[in-house]
Amino acid sequence: LPSDAPVSVTSAKSPTLTLLVNNVVQGTVSLPRGREYHLCASNEVATAAAPCDPGVTATNRLGVNITDQVYVCPPDACFLKGTSCAGHELQKKGLRGCVDSNLTVGSFIKINFVVYDKFAEQPRATATRYIAITSPCSNHVDIYCSADNSCGSDPCDARALLRTFTNSTTSGVRQSPLLLLVDGGNSSVKAPAASLTVATLTASIIASSLLNGSGLLYDKQQQLTLPYGRPAPYSLLPCSDLHNLTGCGALAVDA
Repeated sequence: LPSDAPVSVTSAKSPTLTLLVNNVVQGTVSLPRGREYHLCASNEVATAAAPCDPGVTATNRLGVNITDQVYVCPPDACFLKGTSCAGHELQKKGLRGCVDSNLTVGSFIKINFVVYDKFAEQPRATATRYIAITSPCSNHVDIYCSADNSCGSDPCDARALLRTFTNSTTSGVRQSPLLLLVDGGNSSVKAPAASLTVATLTASIIASSLLNGSGLLYDKQQQLTLPYGRPAPYSLLPCSDLHNLTGCGALAVDA
């Protein structure tokens, strides 16, 4: 061709912005509650338990790579109009501040990406990744407790009770007296010592009683059904002997 021949350049009407994907992250990703979500490192492999974001790729109207000009979870002024975008560049900011993984299980989070080509007929392109906050329990039989973001087979209220006592004992803070209802007809568990404290009660009895829901002691209201005209199967009065908790209805211990 002559040196002065015109060069044909194909131009798109707008820039392009494409979400990259990996083995666990597509347009939507399940994120276990409490797990940090970040851009994948160069040698990082995403897993269901620890997903990471593969990022995006962008080109201008001429097909030139402008991924370094992509903004992530920017303010509305940037996302909608391209102003006040400084500090929200994906390659500088990463996903910092974009995902609160401590939201309740079932919550959805949007990670918005935007790129601009001011010379294009339509200068703006966007993409969105959706994050679903899920239970961190790998075993579906486990009970998930949001208060401490933990998994286990024990009921949440019982775990919370044990955690309160344990933390109080460890920190040296005086715990308030403890009042529990006693199943006086259940002789399967005995108090280990007369000088019972909250700490020993927690370790020796509550662990085997409150946690399995069918033991000797209860920290909540219990209903006892009696046939009309018949006496209760055991006394509902407070227990007088900590060595033997049968035949009585309540137990109180000092901190």
